[in-house]
Amino acid sequence: MTLLTLIRSLWIFVSVLLLIMPVIMFRRRLHRELPVFFGYLFFHAARSWVLLCIQDAGSYEAYAYSYWALEVLDAVLSFAVICELFSYVLRPYPSVSRIGILLFRWASGVLILIAAVSSAAAQGNDMTRLMAGTLVLERSVLVVECGLFLFVFMFAASLGLTWRHHIFGIALGFGLCAGINLVAVTVRAHFGGLDHSVFRVLKSGSYDCAVFIWMGYMLTSEKPVRLPQREPHHASELALWDNALTELLYNR
Repeated sequence: MTLLTLIRSLWIFVSVLLLIMPVIMFRRRLHRELPVFFGYLFFHAARSWVLLCIQDAGSYEAYAYSYWALEVLDAVLSFAVICELFSYVLRPYPSVSRIGILLFRWASGVLILIAAVSSAAAQGNDMTRLMAGTLVLERSVLVVECGLFLFVFMFAASLGLTWRHHIFGIALGFGLCAGINLVAVTVRAHFGGLDHSVFRVLKSGSYDCAVFIWMGYMLTSEKPVRLPQREPHHASELALWDNALTELLYNR
């Protein structure tokens, strides 16, 4: 079996997993708690099959434009998923959640604007400009994804999460994928020393690892339960921050 055949087989296998995971989420009623992530899985499954069909058609230009256009949609959807996960884990801390999500949305808008300006300012044809803007947006998403995992890892106890919880697994998948991709995208954008085929293998391989992690957590993670509410006498860092923000917002 050649390397190309192996990569294609893995691509198809992961695409099938992306269709199976929403079914598992529906059976476990996780789609009600994480509807954006639920839609994100469907998008990636459809994206894989669309790109596979275009690649089989043999049109490199059509594949390139489709790939980078779908990368933009993927980046925007990834922002939405991260926002949803932050909102979910911070549910017991409404004031922290309110401020955090507001700041996150403004930051997302600014990052998308920077990506658009970078695309417009890039020299070359439409494809070059599309790639330039997409790479800026991708790096922004990857940094935020790494931040999501670090946040969940550092505050897992305060958030009522264990390493077996499905939210921890989703954050772990995003964090692992983002860490590998961030290095690859940064090297390719600044130094140009990363071959396109190597870049694609690293990018697809890291995402495949994330899918396997998500699938494993969907099958074996703890049953979804409501995150514990704050105890009056338990002064965790998040609880202290939430109390301070509540006084600032509502007791002025």
